[in-house]
Amino acid sequence: PGPVCDETGKEISFQYGQDNFFYCGLRVKDQAHFAWLGSLVQQERNWNCRAPLSPERKFFLPFTIPLWGVLEKDHMHVDNHFNFIFHGDSGRIIGAAAYPLRDRFQYAKVNSVVNFHGPVRWFHRHSFTPMSNVKAPASLQTQTSSKELIVWCCGSVLLTLVSAVFVYQFVCKPALKEKYRKKE
Repeated sequence: PGPVCDETGKEISFQYGQDNFFYCGLRVKDQAHFAWLGSLVQQERNWNCRAPLSPERKFFLPFTIPLWGVLEKDHMHVDNHFNFIFHGDSGRIIGAAAYPLRDRFQYAKVNSVVNFHGPVRWFHRHSFTPMSNVKAPASLQTQTSSKELIVWCCGSVLLTLVSAVFVYQFVCKPALKEKYRKKE
């Protein structure tokens, strides 16, 4: 299984095709969990995970999360910054990788929380073209892109201005003219 995040109680997960920044607090539950994490840091074991290839979750793509750090007798120093890279095609994951980047090493012992964090990037097919530059299949389009949002905002501003000019020209201005003509 993948890391279980202390804040949600669920395994870490990522939204298909969405670049973002992830955060997952991994609690070192007990001495056995500490020893297992220590074996990862020492590269005696691998943290093997798997990502579903498609929403149906029938087939999975294996990948490894390497843990980098220094193991001491009663604690360890763990690098907590990771990059997650995914390749997708037509709603299916076709490649995945995770790797640590030298950032800061976090002190960890039993009952402490290691704050894993870092960017998540999605690429189109076998390339390094960001998936955000490629239109997603209709079944996966659940959010409005920033370009669409800007167009909608500009359209709303323009419509508001045109409406305000119309109301002023044909309602307010004639009423003001009539009001000041009566006083003369």
